[in-house]
Amino acid sequence: MVVNVAKLTFNTDVRINGKVIPSHNSPTSTFKQHIINELQGTASLEQFGAIQFMSSGVAKDSLSNMNYQFVSTNSLKLYGSYTPSSSYTLDGMKIITKNNNTYFTTSITPISVTQGIPVNFSWTVTLDITNRNPSGFLSKFSIDATSDYSRLLSAILQIFLGGRNATSPTGISLKPGKVEVIGQDGATIIASSTNITASYDSSTSTVKWKTDIFKVTQVSGNNEYINRIVFRDTVSSFGLIVWEWLQYEYVNVNDYIQIELDIGV
Repeated sequence: MVVNVAKLTFNTDVRINGKVIPSHNSPTSTFKQHIINELQGTASLEQFGAIQFMSSGVAKDSLSNMNYQFVSTNSLKLYGSYTPSSSYTLDGMKIITKNNNTYFTTSITPISVTQGIPVNFSWTVTLDITNRNPSGFLSKFSIDATSDYSRLLSAILQIFLGGRNATSPTGISLKPGKVEVIGQDGATIIASSTNITASYDSSTSTVKWKTDIFKVTQVSGNNEYINRIVFRDTVSSFGLIVWEWLQYEYVNVNDYIQIELDIGV
């Protein structure tokens, strides 16, 4: 068996009137729990509702209509302008869903805003994933959760932004339903399985995806090596997680493979 231990990271960038504002962002336990549920196959992520502008823990203003931009596949920017309803010290922002759940709380270096004078702002969140000491032959591969809009981290942001029905593909599942091992020609599936379990360890806040033990059933050429491993969503068949070849890992017909990915949230 080979194991890859990964960790989700959350980073934000806040700008007020064009200036970078030092900030500290905290994804809430609610947001993390919804991601954990999704990784186990239960649809839970909620659609963005509004940004609240805070002063000493009190929501002074709220804005639901704004612009958005995917800065990259795993980075989403919300931006626009709001007019303060009163003069106050702006020291935080909250990102809430349409169901009024808080997904992010962001503290910022306090600035003064004035009633009636528009404030331009942007709030950017970037999801990333670390690759911590994979064991077995996965140490010869790089993990990819960000390079395409079909990857896991982009799917999380797309559901958050537009809701599940507006996400392409509609109804995407964030738990993989199939693993494919691709041969050296980059096309031939030399081994696959649809038996992937998902479990959660609350003590480490980690979701574990684990395949059964499955066989290499064919080869695509002499001295066969693995080019790519893909965890696919069963709804879209897109690759949520892809391991790309870095070093040769040779296999033969009837060799056995088992893969585990542990994702800390």
